[in-house]
Amino acid sequence: MNNATPNNGLARYRASVSSSKHAAILKAAEIVFAEGFENAGMADVARQADVSTATLYKHCGSKEELLHMVIDVIYAREGQRAVTQFVMKTTFLGCDDVLKNGSQAALDARDFIVKVIDSLNAPVASEAA
Repeated sequence: MNNATPNNGLARYRASVSSSKHAAILKAAEIVFAEGFENAGMADVARQADVSTATLYKHCGSKEELLHMVIDVIYAREGQRAVTQFVMKTTFLGCDDVLKNGSQAALDARDFIVKVIDSLNAPVASEAA
C-alpha cells in the first residue's frame, strides 16, 4: 500500500518554495545591507528578493534580526574576517561626514562594531572550560 498522499507532495513543494524564498531573502539582504544598513529598508530587501514584505516578515521579525541572520551566513561561508569587513562596510558606508564630525551616530556605529567583534572573539563555552 502506498503511504504517499497528495498532501505530502504539497507539503514538500511548500517547504521547497519557503526554503528558496528564505535563501533569496538572505542574499537580497546581504546586497541591500552592503549599501548601508542604516538607510536600508525591509521593503528594499523584499523588492530585491522578489517577495512581498509579508513573506519577508514570516522569515524574520525585524531588520536587526535579518542582519544577524546575514552575519551568520557570511560567517559560515567565509569566516570572521568577512563578517568584520561586512559589518564595517554596512555600518560606515556613506558616513564620511558623520565620522569626521564625531556625531552620536558615528559613536553608536563604532560601538556596534566593537560589540559584534567582541562577540565573535568571545570563547565558546567548551573552550572556556
